[in-house]
Amino acid sequence: MVTIFTASTSLVILLCSFIGVLLLRSAQKGNNYNWLLATFFLMLSYYCLIAVLISTGIIRTVPHFYRTGNIALLLCMPASYLYVRSVITNRPLTKIDLINLLPALVYFIDYIPFFLLSGDDKMRFFASPELNRSVIMFGESTIFPPGFYIVLRYVLALVYWLLQCRLLWHILRVKESALLLKENAVWLRWLAVFILSEAFLFLYPLAILNRQWQENTLVMFATIGGFTGLMSVFVFFFPQILYGIRG
Repeated sequence: MVTIFTASTSLVILLCSFIGVLLLRSAQKGNNYNWLLATFFLMLSYYCLIAVLISTGIIRTVPHFYRTGNIALLLCMPASYLYVRSVITNRPLTKIDLINLLPALVYFIDYIPFFLLSGDDKMRFFASPELNRSVIMFGESTIFPPGFYIVLRYVLALVYWLLQCRLLWHILRVKESALLLKENAVWLRWLAVFILSEAFLFLYPLAILNRQWQENTLVMFATIGGFTGLMSVFVFFFPQILYGIRG
């Protein structure tokens, strides 16, 4: 049976995947920073895909994908921050930027014992075809207590979002940048829309603490970044972004 959650999340997967591919093609044509934006949308798409597999119970047929979605989510916000920073400052990535991969790397190392388990053993951790607290709280961690990765990803989402807001606010405040603002008005409007959409990634962290959160489709959709994914459609209203056109 197709639920509202499954249908709406599937739409997000299709949208983000399609836009991610378009942005990658654009990046291959010389729009260098678009690959970072593509990474954001593709990682979000993958995370939503895993969420659908878990919520429908299909994950039982592909057990080795279980718990890989969080890697994608931990890469989303660093990718979006580096994209916004690159667009605003025109500063290329350096080796020091690899530090942004640290959260995802820590998670991967922590879960290596789990990833090496057989499919049957992995599914023993998955007691129900529906999302439940034991699934959400990442109780299989070998290093951290249950719930750690929930807190980590929401804190990271908030921190990276604030850093992006700071970058945008700084360029809007600089009086000498009046000409720059005029020439790049479309890009700045796009960045404002994009950053605003990311707020949905951390607006509902406390919902999981509510015992009734599973029964609220809207909350479930929001916690996996569904609204952020839907807002990816705004890329089509900014063709300059797809083609890297300034001005």
